[in-house]
Amino acid sequence: MGHQYAGGTPVYDESGQRVGTLDVAETADYLVVHPDDDSGPLFLPLNAVNRSDESGIYLNVTADVLRDPRWRTPPTPGG
Repeated sequence: MGHQYAGGTPVYDESGQRVGTLDVAETADYLVVHPDDDSGPLFLPLNAVNRSDESGIYLNVTADVLRDPRWRTPPTPGG
C-alpha cells in the first residue's frame, strides 16, 4: 500500500531546506516534485521520504544529492 500525499505539499531535504512542492503522487512507488528553482520535475522513490506531517514531506537526502540527474528520470515499472 502506498502513502497518500496532497499536491502542493511542501517538500524539504534532510536538513529542513525547502526543495519544492509535491506535484503529483504519481503511483504508490514514487512522488513527482516540482523544485522551487524551476529546474524540472524530480521523481523521488518513497524510500527517499523520511517522514511527513502537516507542515510537509521530509526527505532523507540533501538538496545537493537531488541535483544528480538520476532524480530527473521517471522510474520504470517494476524497476
